[in-house]
Amino acid sequence: LNRSKPFAPIDDIKVWSITCFIVRKGYRRKGMMRQLIGAAIAHAREQGATVLEGYPVEVCGKSGRSELYFGTLRAFLDNGFTEVARRLPSRPMVRLSLNR
Repeated sequence: LNRSKPFAPIDDIKVWSITCFIVRKGYRRKGMMRQLIGAAIAHAREQGATVLEGYPVEVCGKSGRSELYFGTLRAFLDNGFTEVARRLPSRPMVRLSLNR
């Protein structure tokens, strides 16, 4: 991620990153991604992380569906993340502060 132009760090804050999801075909479209994000949040908190970052896809119509293993923007927003940068039109960077 540090060498990736679209997802390189935007500041000096140390973050934990959620990079992708693998959901078996029979379990897709059942809210599993939101549950996995929630589990990642809990795990990061338990391990002492202070900021969690994700790199989802904002899906418009059918385009971008092949990239959903990065997660959807809506799933991250529903878990309390906020958009902090967008270097590519359909690829926002999102963050969640875990200092609560």
